[in-house]
Parts: sequence; C-alpha cells; structure tokens
Amino acid sequence: MKRSYFILLLAILVIAAVLAFRPPDSLVRALGVTDVTAIYAKSSFTTLLSLLPGEDLPGGEGWYLTAPDGAAKFSWTSQPTTPAADCILRVSAAPFLAVGLDPARLASDTWQDGELVFQLPPNPPESASRQGGPAASFAEIIDSHRDKLAYHFQLGHYGVEVKNGNLLEWAAKPESNGLDLVFALDPQALFQAGVDRDKPVEGWILGSIFVHDASGRRIEVEKYLKPFNLI
Repeated sequence: MKRSYFILLLAILVIAAVLAFRPPDSLVRALGVTDVTAIYAKSSFTTLLSLLPGEDLPGGEGWYLTAPDGAAKFSWTSQPTTPAADCILRVSAAPFLAVGLDPARLASDTWQDGELVFQLPPNPPESASRQGGPAASFAEIIDSHRDKLAYHFQLGHYGVEVKNGNLLEWAAKPESNGLDLVFALDPQALFQAGVDRDKPVEGWILGSIFVHDASGRRIEVEKYLKPFNLI
C-alpha cells in the first residue's frame, strides 16, 4: 500500500514538473485566461488611452503617447515583424545634459538625436500583424512579453519594463490615483554617464519604489520619475 502511494505521489510530482517547465500550449492558453494581472493591465491601459489618446506613428506602423509636458514619449507597434522593437521609450536628454550627462559614456543604442531611447525587441515567434486598434495591439504585446509586466502595489500601477529597469507605468484606477501616468528611468546608467545625483533634474523626481527581484524578494530601488495626473 505504501509502495503504491509512493509511486502515485512520484507520478504526480513528475507531471507537475513537466507542466511547470514545459506546459502544453492548451494549458498556457487556459492560464492566460485566468491571469488577473494581465487582464486588468489591459483594461486599465484602455482607460489610459481614453484620457490620453494614442496618436498614429508615421506609415501606420503603430501608435504613441506623448507626456503632457512633451519631454517623453512611449510608442508601440502594430507590425511585430517589421520594426526593431515592439515598444520604445524616448526621453528628452536636455535636463540630464544640464546636470552632467556625457552621451559618449552611454550605451550606443541608448542615445539618438538628443534623446534617451530604450527599446523592447520583438519576442518571436509573432504574427505578421496585430489586429485592432492601439489598445488591442498593446494587449497582444503584453501577452508576448508577459515577463515584462508587473503590478506595483506601492503606487497602484501596472508597468511594462522596456529595457534595463526603464518603464512606462499607468494607474490601475486613475479616478482614485493622482499619478495616472509615470515614466520611470533607472538612474544607475545615468549616474555612471556623469549625471550628478545631488542635482535636481528638471521635470523629474529622484525617488524610490519597491519592486520584486528575480528571487521574489521585495527590494527598494531608485528611479527617476516623471508622473502626471490626467484627470
């Protein structure tokens, strides 16, 4: 009896391991339906677009949001096989240049025409084109890059990491959150490129937020934050 019980338990553990590390496509789709974080991230992003509508990229290749102060932009594509990135975060470098930024000390793909640029490459395989408008296309990007999506309880925000800790965040409930849209930059590469951490950067706040590291631990990290209340 004990031997039969042990064999059954071992079989259950083997099946669980297979499902955890190599789940079948049918299970992945089923789990996606119950992914509450992704579901509400998509619906709240739709709400964000009702407050700050996305504009068309040239050539109909996607859409972009511009910060109300004009100093940052976030774009996402409708053509995943064509461009070099699914999402791009662009930030005016002028305020950082004013406090010591040396562009020559940045990664080559981070500096373009006076802007700091952070790109999220496509995650193949993907379909030739995304269906629907800006909200539907962004929902597909969330599905493709689920590991880049998180919910931050501290601010009540969903966020998509574009590259190396640089994010776009939006409020889960903008009607009760004074920070409806936040551009967040990881400051460490900027400090290493000459930015004086003791000097204020115009239009940005150097603050701390809580995130979870790869092991699941809750840790506090510094970010340059550009927040907006859209209501």
